[in-house]
Amino acid sequence: MDLLMEYKWVLLVGAEAWFWVLSGAFLVLRYWAGLVRLSVVFLILIVADNLVILGLGVLDYLYTGEFATYQFAIAAVLLYGVTLGKRDFARLDAYLKRKITQRKRSVS
Repeated sequence: MDLLMEYKWVLLVGAEAWFWVLSGAFLVLRYWAGLVRLSVVFLILIVADNLVILGLGVLDYLYTGEFATYQFAIAAVLLYGVTLGKRDFARLDAYLKRKITQRKRSVS
């Protein structure tokens, strides 16, 4: 547990970076490759990644016994994800769907 707490910020940044990789893969698979069913797997992985981030915050709280900067950072990430992030992701999703569909039509 000490090792986990020593690298908690690295784990948080890594989990957030992994979120963006998974999101990119989701969008590419869904619209560029047309693999809608496979993209759902990446959507599930995105949710699991957010649960890992939540788990890191809970573990840190249990380990330290205090609500500090680390938990505030995690709360901000997760709060954004369930509020503004949903809208932003939906806008990005619609934009890419439109642009990729136009590009595929022009290539055909």
